[in-house]
Order: sequence, then C-alpha cells, then structure tokens
Amino acid sequence: MVFTAEGAIDAVNQRLQMRLDMNAIFDVVPAGTSDEELELMRALLGDGIIEFISDGETAYLHWSLFTSLFGAETPWVSFADDGSDALGSLSGGLGVNQFATGPDGFLAYFQGVGSIDERGPAVIRGLATTYFVGTLDIAKAVELADPAQAEELRQQFDELGITALGTMPVELWIDDDGYLRRFAMDFDFAQIGAAAAELGPARMFISADFFNFGDAVQITVPAPDEVTELDGSSLFGSGF
Repeated sequence: MVFTAEGAIDAVNQRLQMRLDMNAIFDVVPAGTSDEELELMRALLGDGIIEFISDGETAYLHWSLFTSLFGAETPWVSFADDGSDALGSLSGGLGVNQFATGPDGFLAYFQGVGSIDERGPAVIRGLATTYFVGTLDIAKAVELADPAQAEELRQQFDELGITALGTMPVELWIDDDGYLRRFAMDFDFAQIGAAAAELGPARMFISADFFNFGDAVQITVPAPDEVTELDGSSLFGSGF
C-alpha cells in the first residue's frame, strides 16, 4: 500500500501539521470481499483522511475511526504528546525539534545515532544537494532519550514482544546551506523480534521532501469546543 501525506512545520512555534490519505487500503482489498465487509471498512475509515497537529506537548487527531472508537462527539480528539511514549521519543529526531536546531540539525542527529557516508552530488526539485547513505541504530536513538524515558521505552518494547531493535537504512539529501531536502527510510519489521515476524513479511518505506523553507506557515490549533481530550495511555496502552 502506498499512502501519501502533506503538511507543514512551524519550527519557531514548535508546531507540526500533517494530512494523510489512507484510501490506498481500498486498492488492495482481497478478491471476494463482501459488500458488507467493504461497508464496514468504509465506516471505520470514513473519508480515509487523517489530520494530525502537534502543538508543543499536545497532539490533535481528526479521524472518524478515533472519534467513534472513543465516543467523542467532537471532530477532533487530543492527548498529551510529551515524548514519554515510544512513538514520540523515536520520532522526536525526525520532526520539529531537528528543524528548530538549525539547518545542520538532521545531519548531526543521524551522525549521532548511526553511520552516514557521503555519496556525492544530487539534484532534488532542481536544487543542488549532497546525497548521504547510512543506517539508523534504533538502540542508540533510545539511549539518547532521557534516562527515565529510555527505561520506559525498554519496558514497552518488552510488552510488545520486540526483542531486537535493529537498524534502519536511511538516505539523506542535504542542500548547500545544510537543510534537509529529502529523507528516505526503509525498515524490515522482521528485525524487531518474533512477535513481528509471525505476522509475515512486512516492510515500511518512507520518503519525504522538505521545501519552501522560510515561507510563512500558519498552523491553526482546533478550538476547544471542537476537541475531546483523551488520556494518551488509553490510546496506545502504557503510553505507546
């Protein structure tokens, strides 16, 4: 399945917005799926669009599946996003924080949690960049977290049957000013332990382009009467 997303990052105000189209799920529906099953899928996915906003330590989600699952009567739900969960800690180096540290933030981050080799010049969207190839050591990424957060991550991985964190092949395209212009990551779920391997072959590939640096960005947080506040642990279990 191929999912597409678009969004914006406001590094100054520490906000991120993303809109993800999940409708590709319907392109791989097995033959013989009944009309009733298709209707159930459509009811769960709604229009197939997931909207996400991160504002400091609060995350907002607009998805019909979540609103119906938790009985919310508002279009948005919110929960704490303080970086104490596995998803937040591992993605912290891949979002707002690294842009806020300056143009060299991404390259410095990956040099600290893996190995990166320069491969030469490349053109991205008509812009000259330098192409880097390397690996991200997930265990090192965990170790860079606050000690208490790192311990919580290890406990969560144990509960999920994740016995080995492994590495992820990554590719970076950095422009002459040090800004990340393209990022690609390839991850084989079989690396993280038997629990994932039992599900069969599964890989995840992510590629993102970053552009229009310096343009004005306006990310509007939903109004209070449009939001139902949820306990983050109720979403992912133990804060995951």
